[in-house]
Formats: sequence, structure tokens, C-alpha cells
Amino acid sequence: MHTGDLLTELLIQYGVTHVFGAAGGQTVALVDGIERRGPRIRHLMFRDERNTVFAADGFARMSGRIGVCDVTVGPGAVKLPSGLFEAYASSIPVLVIISDIPTGWTHLIDRGGTATQGIDQESLVRPFVKRVATLRSPQQLPAMLNVLIKTATTGRPGPVALIIAQDLFDTPIEPDSIPSHVNPAYGRFPGERSAPDPGDVETAAAALTSARLPVLLAGGGVHLAQAWDEVRELAEWLTMPVVTTFSGRGAVEDDHPLSLGLLGNIGTSCARRATEEADLVFMVGCKSGQNSTFTWTLPKAGQRVIHLDIDGAEIGKVFPTEVGLVGDAKLGLRAVIDAVRGRIKRRRRSTARLNYARALRQEWMLTIASRLVSTKVPIKPQRVIAELNQLTTPDDLIVCDASYASGWGLVHYYLKRAGRTIIAPRGSAGLGFGLPAAMGVCAACPGRRVINLCGDGGISYYIGEFASLGLHGTNVINIVFNNRSLAWIDHYHRILFGGSGASFRWGDVDFAAVGRAYGLMGVRITQPGDLRAGLRRALEAGTPAVVDVVVSGEETPLIAYEEALEQGKQVGYTGEKR
Repeated sequence: MHTGDLLTELLIQYGVTHVFGAAGGQTVALVDGIERRGPRIRHLMFRDERNTVFAADGFARMSGRIGVCDVTVGPGAVKLPSGLFEAYASSIPVLVIISDIPTGWTHLIDRGGTATQGIDQESLVRPFVKRVATLRSPQQLPAMLNVLIKTATTGRPGPVALIIAQDLFDTPIEPDSIPSHVNPAYGRFPGERSAPDPGDVETAAAALTSARLPVLLAGGGVHLAQAWDEVRELAEWLTMPVVTTFSGRGAVEDDHPLSLGLLGNIGTSCARRATEEADLVFMVGCKSGQNSTFTWTLPKAGQRVIHLDIDGAEIGKVFPTEVGLVGDAKLGLRAVIDAVRGRIKRRRRSTARLNYARALRQEWMLTIASRLVSTKVPIKPQRVIAELNQLTTPDDLIVCDASYASGWGLVHYYLKRAGRTIIAPRGSAGLGFGLPAAMGVCAACPGRRVINLCGDGGISYYIGEFASLGLHGTNVINIVFNNRSLAWIDHYHRILFGGSGASFRWGDVDFAAVGRAYGLMGVRITQPGDLRAGLRRALEAGTPAVVDVVVSGEETPLIAYEEALEQGKQVGYTGEKR
């Protein structure tokens, strides 16, 4: 038995079923340990190290268990920051295992490459993780791993890193000589829960029950805590509209009468208006990012704010907060519900508030209705999502890549049940998340259909992973919104600088043909009338697919950009008025 065997056995005890890796010679001991313990645990090999973290991230978001990935020393490790940045800023628990050069070479690590591939890996990843540790002996491994996994899944979740030198990985060991130090409960998250102060809860309940028109803003913390029932129950007790951040989408199902969708520069007009007109905003599990707050202008001065978050540092960081509740979203909301019930005894079924929410949503639906059925060519992206809504089921899972693909999916895809059924990279908002995250989602949710929404820019980051899809049996359906450009930047150049946007456009690529070259199903759609049949063919095939939809480059999910393009106004990069 070697250290790679021991690490594998420990991971299994924490409930780890998949490790997403891009192996090098220095990590073969881990791959060997996993290979000899299948099918209890699988090692899924990727073509690019960047994609391993995104896959582990997608796995964690959908499974509620820590995601694990491994990369080799040096050239592998330097590709980690993209994925770790996203996981850290989105509070996703990921364990990344990094191999290192042999311990006897470490004194030769320098910028000149004396020890080939050697680099100060702790310093490299430290800004992007909650904790990083380097193994000094196999005997340390159980205790060190327990600390790292506990760090990742407790408090505000996030990524951690474990560095193991090649010679330590390969070292033969006697397992009976290694002290056991495993708490399997930390393999899931939240690893621990905490409730807010009871006095603060009573103050919050008093404010909520006295509010004229409160609104609940649900962030990603609702999903991390699995607090969907509590969001719905509190909303229904107070007849309180619910809006969400990007990461909070799915906190309530879209057909709930109090659900008003996504708040932000990319979002629904009904969510914005409800939040602007509220006298109290109850923020739950959200970090006050610029997108959902219109560059920190909403909530407005004069609006009362209650903020519930597991991370006390988030409360009052941006907005003056009347009541701060430090605790887990599920326990915190349950405490608030109990306090509210103690004050009002029965649910406030306000017909006026229900009618208000219904009218706002209907008004927004009217503004987008023509785009959902448009027959114009090139195809409007909204029409693609409208067709997808007709073909999918509540069990289907959606992954969005960054940029406009996130907007089309998170604004227009209809969530048929509460829970985490759609994810997007909103921590760092970088391209390259979609397909690898979708592969992680497939591993987390076997038997469920997984759809990756991406642009022609995003898919170019991971096109090599097409070869991995069939190899690992991950039947991701990739729907490419092919506008033949980096449309967000194209639009920004035109809106702010009066430029042409031409620098951000490229020639057409037939991604369906590329997919077929990799052995996938490839479908190319250029006409709106072919959308339903083409999408259905890919969705029902039961194999990995690429659906290349040629869409308009003039459409944008940013309301401010849409207005600016039409009226010649200037707005900033995130849509703020100039």
C-alpha cells in the first residue's frame, strides 16, 4: 500500500465517489489507488487542468457533497486559479489535490527552472482557497485531510488545497501504523449549521410583520443550506414576493404566484420594480454583488434591510442594515418563521399583494412575448429558450456558461420546481465553466438529463473535452448560442465608445460539424421553424450532442444594453447609466 492508496481510502470514507483529474507522472499513485478501488470511486480524466476544478464545482453544487479534483505539479497547478476563483467567490466546497516535485528537490525551486516544473504552489493557490496544506509525512494525512475537508464544508463553504510531493505519494506504507482521523459528516455540506441570535430573530420578525410591502431576495446561500421549503413558507406566511440573485435562481419555482425571477442588470423588470417599490428588503444568503444590486444602488436609501448570512462579514458590508442575522439560511429562516407565526397566528393571505405580484409578472411577460415566438432570422436567443421550455422536464438540469449564455438561461429558462436545477459561474463570471461543470453535474446526478447552454466564445475554451464526453459516458447536450462574436464586448464597444464592435467578431464555425468529428451527435439550426425538431432530436438521443444554433448578434439579456442599442445611450460595462 502506498500514500495514493491511503488517500483514496480516506476519500471513500468521506463519501467521495468521483475525482476529476488531469494526471501527470507525479499523480500516478493516486490514479492507481482509485483505479484499484472501482467502482466505489472513479477517476474521470480531463484534457485540460482548468476543467477539473469546474467539474468538481458542478459536482458539489448539484450533489451537496464536496467536489474533488487533482492536477500535476507546475504546469498543471498554474491552471487552477480560474476554477478556484469561481469556487471561492461562489462559496463552493472543492478539494484540489496537487502533486509536487520530490521533497529532495525543493531547495532548487527558482524562477530559472532549475528544478523543472517546480514552483511555490502554496503561494500560487493561497489567494483562491480557504486553506492550503502541504503533506510532510504519510502519518499526517488523515488528520490533515480532515481539517481541510472540514474547512471546505463548514461556515461559508469554499475550496481548499492539499499538496503532496511525488516521493511521498509513491511511498510504501503500513496502513495499521497510520492513526485514523476521519469524520465522514464533513464530506457533505453544510458540515455544521448555526442559528442566529434569538433576539435578532425577534427584531427581524417585528420588522417583517410591520412592513407595508416587503420583498425577499434569495441568494446562493439558500441552495447551500437547502432552505427552499423555508423560503416558500415565509413568503406565503407574509404574502411576500421573492426575487433572486443569479446563484439563488430556483429558491422558489417559477409558477409560484410570489415568484418574480432574477434581480439585476440581467434580470426581469418585475423583480426590479418589486424591489424598488418595497419598503423592506430581506436578503438571504447573498453577498451584495454588483449585478443583483444594480452596482450597489438597490436596496435604496430609506429602504429597511434585514440580512441573513452564514458569513457575518457580509452583513452591513455594502448596505446599512437594520437587522443582521448571522447563521445558516435554513435554521435562520426557520427561526424567523416561528417568530412570525408567534406574532400573527395565521398566514396573511393578502389579495392585494398577490395581485400586485401577478400584475408585475404579467407586465414583464408582455414585454418579452414577441421575442419568444419570433420567426426572424438570425434566430433570437429568447426563442431558443422558449422552445427548450416546451421540451424539458422538471428533472432536467441546466448549466450555463458565463456571459450572455447565463442571461438567456437564468432569465428565460422556466424552473418547474424549487431547488438547484440551474447553475452558472457568478463568482468570477469567467468563460469556460459550462461543459466541464456539466460533466460534474452528470457524475453527481446519474440518469438525469444535463444541458449546457453556452456561446461560441465559451465553448472554444473547452472544445477538447468533447473527446471526454463519450469516454466517460457523460451525455451532456451542448446548446451553442452561436452569434459569431463576443457579443457583450461587441455591444459595449458600440454603446460606450461609438465603435463598430468589429474587433470582437469572428467568422462562423460549424460547431455541430466539430462535434461530429469528435464522435458526438451534431445538429446545426439556422431557421426558427427547425428549432423544436432539432432540439428534440438531441434531447431524446441519449448520447452526447452539440446543437449549434445560429442566433442574432443584436440581442442582449441586459435591459440597459437593449435600450442603449436602440436609443443610442451610453451605459457602463455592467449596464449602469453614464
